[in-house]
Amino acid sequence: MADKECEPDDPIEMVGVELSGQTEEALHDMALCFAEEFVREGWSEERLLTMFKNPFYAGPYMAWKQKGDEFVKSVIREAMNMWRRSAERRSGAWSSGAVRSARRVRRCLSHHLLGKSARGTP
Repeated sequence: MADKECEPDDPIEMVGVELSGQTEEALHDMALCFAEEFVREGWSEERLLTMFKNPFYAGPYMAWKQKGDEFVKSVIREAMNMWRRSAERRSGAWSSGAVRSARRVRRCLSHHLLGKSARGTP
């Protein structure tokens, strides 16, 4: 199922909402969620920090602009520690399937949002 090609009628629809009055806890949780996603794909701390500083990634960028390098580095380390422990418990069996699934979801979202094919060409 993870290797299935993206189809135009896939039931994945991106819906975004703006949340006003974001709390410290909510900002931390959002940043952690972004960091976890890419830690699971094997990104390094340096690469993750670069992503947080890139305005293309609106959510991570907002966290970095509001809280700075030290906050983001601590969130990245937290995500890395969580998934390192998880991987050790599962002996690495989770990684390839989870990464393939995440890549498929990302391809489908690109297809639907940007009008590109699953392989990244118009």
